[in-house]
Amino acid sequence: MGLTSVMLWAKVWVGNLLARWWVDVATAVHYYEAILATLAILVWHFYQVFFDPDVYPMNGAWWDGKMPLDHYREEHALDTETLAAERGEKAPDESRPPEADHRD
Repeated sequence: MGLTSVMLWAKVWVGNLLARWWVDVATAVHYYEAILATLAILVWHFYQVFFDPDVYPMNGAWWDGKMPLDHYREEHALDTETLAAERGEKAPDESRPPEADHRD
């Protein structure tokens, strides 16, 4: 993606060094790379928000920006410890037995 974007950005310079078909090939490759990157991002995003078994049927954080505290602790353990330290609270007890896995 980087090489083809530089070739397209400096089209005149590349055209002076290489044949015209190199720029045409760079255009086609760049176009299809962009489509693949967009599809990869969409698939990844849809999985994280809708299809992830931990949040199925939907992660409601996209709607109101809130998530249950136990889910937040599971997904963002280091951030939970940092927030607890800033507030002067005791960090969550890691020695307690894990809660039942809700994916049974």
